[in-house]
Amino acid sequence: MKNGVIGKLKKKKEIEKLLAKGKKDYCTFIGIIHQPAGETRFSIGLRKGIKGAVARNKLRRRLKSVLMKRIAEIKLCSEFIVIAKKEAACLSFAELEKQLTTAMKKAGLI
Repeated sequence: MKNGVIGKLKKKKEIEKLLAKGKKDYCTFIGIIHQPAGETRFSIGLRKGIKGAVARNKLRRRLKSVLMKRIAEIKLCSEFIVIAKKEAACLSFAELEKQLTTAMKKAGLI
């Protein structure tokens, strides 16, 4: 990875391919589906059940913030999707950061 540059997985075909063929690692409230790739790219997905756009967007922003803090630590060039369960919306920022860091370590990304 060059200078911490990271991209987003946007195309539906790319996301579906990753969901079908990627390796899955889960923590209590966060899951990561990943596979090696030429560059580091990610997407954030939320499980159904998080009521209200404000809560969903807040969780998405928090997850993205934690990812941006940890971007320099990512070892491999890989594509990954971070999936949060509905219970993750109730976590504080520190707890969410701990959960995501644990999931990334379990996946071998950091």
